[in-house]
Amino acid sequence: MASDTERSSLGMVRGLGMLGGGLAAVVGAVGFAAHRRGGLIRETHRPDLDDLLDVPTDVLPGTLARPDGAVIRYVDTSPGSALPVAVLLHGITARWQMWAAVMRLLQPTHRVIAWDMRGFGESTAGSNVDTVAAAGDDLAALLNELDLRDAVVVGHSMGGMELARFAVDHRDVLANRIAGLVFLSTSARSLDGSIRNGGLVRLSKTTARLARTGVTSAYGWSDTNLSLALLRSGFGDLATAAMVEELRRCQASASEKSLIDGSQSIAQHDVLDRLAGVRTPVIAMVGTRDRLTPPLHARAIAAVMPCARLVELEGIGHQSLQEDPFSVAEAVRSLTLV
Repeated sequence: MASDTERSSLGMVRGLGMLGGGLAAVVGAVGFAAHRRGGLIRETHRPDLDDLLDVPTDVLPGTLARPDGAVIRYVDTSPGSALPVAVLLHGITARWQMWAAVMRLLQPTHRVIAWDMRGFGESTAGSNVDTVAAAGDDLAALLNELDLRDAVVVGHSMGGMELARFAVDHRDVLANRIAGLVFLSTSARSLDGSIRNGGLVRLSKTTARLARTGVTSAYGWSDTNLSLALLRSGFGDLATAAMVEELRRCQASASEKSLIDGSQSIAQHDVLDRLAGVRTPVIAMVGTRDRLTPPLHARAIAAVMPCARLVELEGIGHQSLQEDPFSVAEAVRSLTLV
C-alpha cells in the first residue's frame, strides 16, 4: 500500500490533465516498485551479521574541544588499558554506532575508540566548514590528547578522506603514533561524478542542493519502504533490514548544514599524489559492488602508497563496515603491532 505522501503526490499529478495522467502512471509504477522493494528489504535477515549490529553499551564517553568551537564526542571501550588501539572514523551522515559490528569483533583484543565526526551524531560542527581537513586535524589532536601509540586507524568513506588528509598534513603524528591505516570504501582523489568514478560526489552535491532548498527536511528519511529502497543501493549482496534501517536513522538525524559543508568538502578532496610519500603500512579495502567509491579508487591508493596492499571484497557494497565487519576487523589485526 502506498504511503500518504505517495498518494498525495499522485493526486497532484493526476490533476494536471491528460499529460498529468501519463506522468502519474510512470510515477505510480516507480512508487509501486520502490514500495515492493522496500517491503522485501524488511524481510531480509542474516543472524550471523544482525546479531553483531547491537550497539555496544560497555563504552565510556569522552569529549575533545577544538579551537574553532567544535566539540568532538567519542566512545572508548577500555580507557587507559594496555591493549592495542583501533580508532574508527565513519562517513558522511553516519555516527559512531555504525561501527557496532566491527567494535564487537575487536573488543576482546583491542581498545576501540570511535567518534562522531564534527557536525554529526553528538559532535558539534565548529566554524571550519572544510570538514575533511578539519577532521584530519581533529584526529591528530585526539591521538595526542589520549597519548595513543601504535594505533591502527580505519576510515570509511568520508572518514577515509579525513584519514588521508591527516596522513599528509600531520606527518609527525603519523610517524609517532600510528602502526597502520585502513582506507575503507573511500577515495584519495577528486571524483568528477562520472559513472566510472562512482557516485559519491554526485550524490553529495545533490544532497547539499536539496538541503539548501529544504527538501531533505520535508522528506526527513522517514520510516517508509521508499527510504529503504533508496538506501539499499549503498549495499551489496549481504544487506539486511537491520543494516539499511541503521543507515536510514543516521540519514534522518544528519543536520542540513553539516551535509552541505561535508558535501562541498568531499567535492574538493584530492590528496592522492601527496600520499605517495607516506610509508606507513596501509590496507586499501573496497567492495566489488561499491557504487559510490568503486574499486578503482582503492586501487589508486594501493598503487601510489609504497607500503599498501589492496583487498577487494567480493559482492560487498559501499557499506562494507556493516556487510563484512569480519574482513575489516581482520585488517586491523593484521596491522596491529604485537
